[in-house]
Amino acid sequence: MRPMRTSRNALLVALLPAALVALVAGCANSPEGPAQWASDLSAAQARWQAGAVQNYTYEILRNCNCVVNQIRPVRITVRNGVLNRIVYSDSTGGYADTTLWRQFLTMDRYFSLIHDMVESGPAHFSATYTPSLGFPSYVSIDPNGNILDDEINITTLSFTIDTP
Repeated sequence: MRPMRTSRNALLVALLPAALVALVAGCANSPEGPAQWASDLSAAQARWQAGAVQNYTYEILRNCNCVVNQIRPVRITVRNGVLNRIVYSDSTGGYADTTLWRQFLTMDRYFSLIHDMVESGPAHFSATYTPSLGFPSYVSIDPNGNILDDEINITTLSFTIDTP
């Protein structure tokens, strides 16, 4: 039995470099990258526009190395495609400063922000969009891989279509 185990280990050792080369080659040829990010974003935005949602409320949480009022969760209410109100949705509450959240005041602005992120050529980018309406449920970006603490993560905590 002992020789069989040794030959199995020798086989694994012999195959490991080839497996690693195949894995690295597969990653290098992965379709994930700026073209795929832009394609996914365009498809999601088309779903959003096709839904023609004009009255909605969504809650987002931004995680970044930002000032405190930029990392508190906010609830944004849009009526007829225009910002109606923006409030902090944590236990402290209160109206949020629109200058700190200007890229999120409507879903169209949020999509514009994501377009800008993709076009900037970040070191890392990932996003997930809802299958039905296409709005972003999660976005993560690292603008420059050589700079610490410049990463931004944005999570949509809730979304509801409102009646006017």
